[in-house]
Amino acid sequence: METVYVTYRSNGENFRFDHDYFEYVHMPMVREAWEKYGLVSSTAVYPKGEGDIVAVAVNEFRDQRAAISAFGSPETEEVMNDIVRYTDLTPPGSGVSPLRTEVARITPTPPHCGGVGSSFGAPVSNCAFKQRT
Repeated sequence: METVYVTYRSNGENFRFDHDYFEYVHMPMVREAWEKYGLVSSTAVYPKGEGDIVAVAVNEFRDQRAAISAFGSPETEEVMNDIVRYTDLTPPGSGVSPLRTEVARITPTPPHCGGVGSSFGAPVSNCAFKQRT
């Protein structure tokens, strides 16, 4: 099982984050778009007392190949373009990490997580792959 955490962080100022839209519209869109590629579950988490973390999308995939296929799919553009409908948070820069117990960067940074060269400009502050052992 491979887990992708998409962590939305506060910018320390006034920001917009529509929890209802995120949970009841965006997350179902994610599931519909990526289930055919191996998404097993997708859950919205709202940590309390975790500093600047506003929300985390926990996406569990069948395996690494499934996660990479989903993020590289044509449906990903629609998923990423939907983000502006529920938040104005923007990333300081993010990347996709290989599936390891310890998160480590890979090169080049794929565009689907709002990383360098992203055509989506997705307002996610972190998009990291992590393997559960």
